[in-house]
Amino acid sequence: MVSAVPDRTELVGPLTALAQEETRHFFRVLAEIERRGLALGRCPVDPYARELQLRVRGSGSTRLRDRMLVGCLIEARSCERFSLLASHCTDDRLKRLWGDLFEAEAEHHTLFLKLAGVLGGPEAARARLDELAEEEAAIVAGLPLRIGIH
Repeated sequence: MVSAVPDRTELVGPLTALAQEETRHFFRVLAEIERRGLALGRCPVDPYARELQLRVRGSGSTRLRDRMLVGCLIEARSCERFSLLASHCTDDRLKRLWGDLFEAEAEHHTLFLKLAGVLGGPEAARARLDELAEEEAAIVAGLPLRIGIH
């Protein structure tokens, strides 16, 4: 997303910080996987995220706004899943990890919505998010149950 708006400093800084934080999260999860003697596996294409990405429309800043709003929805669902994982986990180390990721995903969800508002106004971003959320509900209703985050 940063490469789409290199001249928009009000977007570049927060998006870069988000990318750095996501990388730190990846390394935390990777360390936990390795600590347990496991290996990182191949990540299949997630049908939920793929279908949401297909709802991105427009070009330029409109397209970027939609990408951010799709990110907003994905982060919101991850937030919900990490909350459930943390609340049902009996391993203190994993419980702390899931709790930390829950908090981060909640912040990311809010950040994406705020940044989408920069690209055309907060009201327009909220209205488009509502449209995408309706489409998301239909996507989720049509997906089989499976184990996965995104």
